[in-house]
Amino acid sequence: MGKFPSQPESAAPLRRQAERRLQRARGEQQPPEAQDAPRLLHELEVHQVELEIQNEELHRSHEEMEAMLERYTDLYDFAPIGYFTLDLGGVIRGANLAGAALLELDRSRLIGRSFEALVVPAARGAFGELLAAVAAHREQGALELELQRGPVHRENLTRFVQIQAAISTSGQEYRIAAIDLTKRRQAEKELLSTIHDLRTFSYSVSHDLRTPLRTINSYATVLLEDFGESLNQEGRRLVQSIAQKAVNMGTLVDDLLRFSSNSMQELAVQPIDMTALSRELTGRLAGEHANRTIEFKVAELPGAVGDRSMIAQVLENLLSNAVKFSRMAAKPVIAVGSVESEKDNTYFVKDNGIGFDVKYVGSIFNVFQRLHGSADYEGAGVGLAIVEQIITKHGGRVWADSKQGKGATFYFTLPRP
Repeated sequence: MGKFPSQPESAAPLRRQAERRLQRARGEQQPPEAQDAPRLLHELEVHQVELEIQNEELHRSHEEMEAMLERYTDLYDFAPIGYFTLDLGGVIRGANLAGAALLELDRSRLIGRSFEALVVPAARGAFGELLAAVAAHREQGALELELQRGPVHRENLTRFVQIQAAISTSGQEYRIAAIDLTKRRQAEKELLSTIHDLRTFSYSVSHDLRTPLRTINSYATVLLEDFGESLNQEGRRLVQSIAQKAVNMGTLVDDLLRFSSNSMQELAVQPIDMTALSRELTGRLAGEHANRTIEFKVAELPGAVGDRSMIAQVLENLLSNAVKFSRMAAKPVIAVGSVESEKDNTYFVKDNGIGFDVKYVGSIFNVFQRLHGSADYEGAGVGLAIVEQIITKHGGRVWADSKQGKGATFYFTLPRP
């Protein structure tokens, strides 16, 4: 044995020699030495080496399969999602640790039970229909429902889950994945409660603040009209300031309510003709500022998808800012256009007004952030925050570019139709 090669690389040429001998034995001329005893012995030794090699390969394959099975078992058992295997009658034949923990039962107590019995009674019909559809169409299906958990079924012991069901390629068993949505559902309830509280608060702010502000402004106006002649110049200035501050405060309340409302309002998504919307808004602004010579330029814009009323608010805020901050320009020019973009549509509103220092570009979209004095330019510092809020809600982004004394350009993106 020692003189014969034992490595697979050395055994291969001997195997080819054996195959040639078999071919000759089946029809080719057989050499005289073919029956030589040493050669027959040598051939037996070659076969023995081949069997040893095959045995080693089988042993190695078995070890690899054992390792793969162990890895699969670990992935199955320690997955964060509950997995169940059901037979065609809906009886549980297998479950992982997450599935048992989801139902707060030992796996030994799950095996052999009907999975449908673990579904709350109101959802059992829908679950049965899901399995029937999966079996009929051989496609995955999903359903959100509640599962009863624990050894004692009580109403407060349920978990809200998303069930994803599939049938095996053999068609002999169902495979169920159960994703726990209980915390998400609880968070949704808390969010709805918070939204309700915010709406109540908004109504309170709207009513309780606007009423005294209107009263202050009314009294200040009456004071000027009826007793203005009795006041000196400083007194009239102070009363006028009170009236103006009340108006400004009312505007701020309106802006904050709008900001709050946008955060809670659901999007009414639809195709938007951005060209028509921009021309509508610029036409309205031109009428409101007929005493000024403002040139509005609206290019042909690509259509977008979004909430039209909210996008109108974005354009109105940007255009109003452009009108406000270009009042010192000799020939104010305000342009609405778009630029090429690979993913979304990018729009811009550009003016030739006073602009701003670009180092402040990171803060101009914050609430109450103002780069210019309120004495020179009216506003509460909420308009650009509303712009960013709405665009972000649409999945877009907003940014700006400017140079002091050279105007400003505000960009925003929206999904394509």
